[in-house]
Amino acid sequence: MDRKNEKHSEIDLKSTVEALKDQRALLNEKLEEAGEMARQIHEEFDDIKSELHTKAEKQHAEIEQAVDTVREKAEKQHAKAELAADAVRDEIEEAEDKCEKPRCSFLGAAGMALGTAFVVQQGAALLSGLQFRKSIDKNYDSLDSCLICGRETLSYPCSEMKDLKIGCFSGKETVDLRGVKTEALQYDLDIKVDNGTLTIIVPEDWHMHITSRLFVGDIRDETQPDNVGQDGPLLSVYAEVTFGRVIFKNA
Repeated sequence: MDRKNEKHSEIDLKSTVEALKDQRALLNEKLEEAGEMARQIHEEFDDIKSELHTKAEKQHAEIEQAVDTVREKAEKQHAKAELAADAVRDEIEEAEDKCEKPRCSFLGAAGMALGTAFVVQQGAALLSGLQFRKSIDKNYDSLDSCLICGRETLSYPCSEMKDLKIGCFSGKETVDLRGVKTEALQYDLDIKVDNGTLTIIVPEDWHMHITSRLFVGDIRDETQPDNVGQDGPLLSVYAEVTFGRVIFKNA
């Protein structure tokens, strides 16, 4: 009887060992599968990282190219302005030589000088606008803007109000802030206008505080003066105006 039990025990032990071997083999297979999956994930991650790096380099190159293009255009326009100024100077000298009367000579020279000043001012405004454009926030949720030559009307319905910068150079721009959402008690607005007209439309319950630096320019505040007691935010404005105008109004 004891021998029979020993034989059964030996058989059970062998069965257990075989079962453990099978489990170990199965575990090794699963470990190999997991390792292969980890390698595949690592390779995919490397591919994604490489693709994102390539896209970032491409976008950076495109931005650099755009900046170079704008700079080249500005330099060409500046060169044209210089040539035009030289031509005007030559015409002034020629007009002075041809005029027999001192008054005629003076008026002709004055007219040509004004033309020269206009051309030079246009070129200066263009360069100033290009410099200002570099300083604005270009993120998707930014309210900053910069107009160089032409006309533009901007509005921001349901956008979150924030501090902003607005520039207008040799053009006419209107910015409507009546649709923005406000949470803060005060917002800062930096303005630079050079040879242009900028109109800012604000809600009637906003309060205005304007600080300015003018050179042959003006600022007109046409907003409601009787909004005392209303709980709108304060818009603190700093404006630099050269040969231009800034207008604040409610509609």
